Amino acid sequence: MLIDPAISEAICFSLALLLAASAAHKARAPREIAGVVRNYRVAPEGMSALIAAAVIALEGALAIGILVAATRSVAAIGAALLFVGYGAAIGVNLKRGRTEIDCGCSFGRAGERLTAGLLGRNALLAAAAL
Repeated sequence: MLIDPAISEAICFSLALLLAASAAHKARAPREIAGVVRNYRVAPEGMSALIAAAVIALEGALAIGILVAATRSVAAIGAALLFVGYGAAIGVNLKRGRTEIDCGCSFGRAGERLTAGLLGRNALLAAAAL
């Protein structure tokens, strides 16, 4: 099934804008983002700062990649995988009963907690990227 080019472009632009805004927000507070990564408890604690930096760089690169026609497909798959990864980290913590931690996805509204709705949001974003 083909998607109308205008709809496809709107989705690409929206995803790129979301990823760029997220990377910019995280880049302004890298220590805070490293703390969010640490709170998820899905990676060794000593890796939190490195993972946070990698996420910031990846979100920025994917935002640019989605806007460039030659790299759009690869970047869109990368974005979908990133959203699935975020969903997996949220799902693991929901399963553990750890709903009190900050999701790290609230653009400055400190303390947005983990909910099942975030799983749906990440699934929708992954589907949009694909």
